[in-house]
Amino acid sequence: MDAGVDQTIFIQQGGKNRHDHICESLELFAVKVMPEFAEREAERERAKREELAPYVEAAMARKQVMAALAEGDIPVHEAYGNTVALTDEDIQKLPEGNRLRVLTFRRIREIAERAAKGK
Repeated sequence: MDAGVDQTIFIQQGGKNRHDHICESLELFAVKVMPEFAEREAERERAKREELAPYVEAAMARKQVMAALAEGDIPVHEAYGNTVALTDEDIQKLPEGNRLRVLTFRRIREIAERAAKGK
């Protein structure tokens, strides 16, 4: 928090990392590292909002509000990628890399939910 870092990006798909090793390292991170940060999350968010408040206020003062669109003028786009609710059958049809990516994201979500419940 003192350094201002509040997000981490994992790039584990490069090189010769095996899928099971990637999952193991993500699970280890979720179990050993994330709980410490979760304990301080509310305070970090409060401090961040407080520090950024003058900048957000200045930005919002410059913002030009767009007129509301009629319902028919709002474009609709079909979701794509990992945001699509895929069935297990759909996942099996994906190319190997995409299939593993979807399964990894599901595993990360399961790990994070389990860690949040303290299990």
